[in-house]
Amino acid sequence: MRLFSVLFCLFLAIPVHAEDPQNPPAEPLSEEVLSTGRGYLEDTRASLSNRVIRLSESVDALFGNTRADDARNTSTLRVSQTYYVRDGDLGAEDVSTSLNLYLPNFQKWEKSIRDKYFSRSDSGAEGALNTEQQAQRYWDLNTEAGLVVTIPVNYFVKLRLRRNFLMGIFENSFYQEFRWSKKDEWEETTSLTTDYAFNRDLLFRFINEANWAMTNERFGTHHGPSLIQTFTADSALSYDFRFNTKMEGYSLYGDSLVLSSTYTQRTGIDWIYLKTTPEISWGRKDDFAPVMTLYLKVDLIFGDEGKD
Repeated sequence: MRLFSVLFCLFLAIPVHAEDPQNPPAEPLSEEVLSTGRGYLEDTRASLSNRVIRLSESVDALFGNTRADDARNTSTLRVSQTYYVRDGDLGAEDVSTSLNLYLPNFQKWEKSIRDKYFSRSDSGAEGALNTEQQAQRYWDLNTEAGLVVTIPVNYFVKLRLRRNFLMGIFENSFYQEFRWSKKDEWEETTSLTTDYAFNRDLLFRFINEANWAMTNERFGTHHGPSLIQTFTADSALSYDFRFNTKMEGYSLYGDSLVLSSTYTQRTGIDWIYLKTTPEISWGRKDDFAPVMTLYLKVDLIFGDEGKD
């Protein structure tokens, strides 16, 4: 009797799976369905990647960043003049000129070295880009020279190594720059910018940059986000926050906080750009008291803005 009770209890513990004719068991997904789903996800990622690339490039071209000058397959001359009002006092910075040099023979040599030592097959999001966009995923070496119109005249030369690369739906732009100027002699900058496009008109950007004045033994960093809204192909508005640091001896400390907004507009004359920037900063040199400044910058850009 006791053995029967034990067997009966074991029988009740065994799960019974009865087939429900109204809800038949789900069949495993076919390989065709799975491949279609994967293809959809890859197409979506490629579409988002292309969108952030297009938007970041148009923003850089409009705001006059060095990345846009580097991407042009032509030499570009930029003349800049900045006026400002700070605490009621009107001032102006020195006129500066910068020539971003395009050297065809140098570019051919660079391409041959790149193809020989850094060639690779593109896959994923980069494989979905067109030939021109894929070319921008490689390392690029750019040269720049210019002068600042002051007394005495300050002239400079720059050598910049740059690469743009994708990480999913984010685009990163890295560059390492070495420069020499008559005033400050040797300096170095390392920069990493990360972009994400919310849509075709709204770009989120985060900047990390370190500057090292090797000759004068100064070091500082800049960090912070920007939200950039493009209205048309000729106008955009950015909201920027920056946290700046400096190093003295072996101590790195917070130097300033800056909150600003920049509106840029290309005028009816295509090579003239106007930028207006209201700014409030809290700097260590001002005992972190708020200082209001309004900047007006005029950029004159000479050279073909398109790409060959």
